[in-house]
Amino acid sequence: MIYIAITPTPSRKAYMNQVFKANQLIKNYALKNDQLYVLDVSQEFLLDGRTNETLFVGDGLHLNNNGYEIWRKSIAPLIDDILK
Repeated sequence: MIYIAITPTPSRKAYMNQVFKANQLIKNYALKNDQLYVLDVSQEFLLDGRTNETLFVGDGLHLNNNGYEIWRKSIAPLIDDILK
């Protein structure tokens, strides 16, 4: 199973500490489970430590095409690596 870490989004900026803590808890759990892979590209969605709003549609929650491209570029190599 691949868990994609919670993405830091403009609509969640009030909860960023909780987002990063939750992602870390899941990463720690994955270290004990060899069938769980974590893809954390959250840093890719930050610009100068803040959410890069240009990667989201107007609702501030959902990714736009550029945001999804970041996911795609990260997911494909991980899947290839898992299937080897």
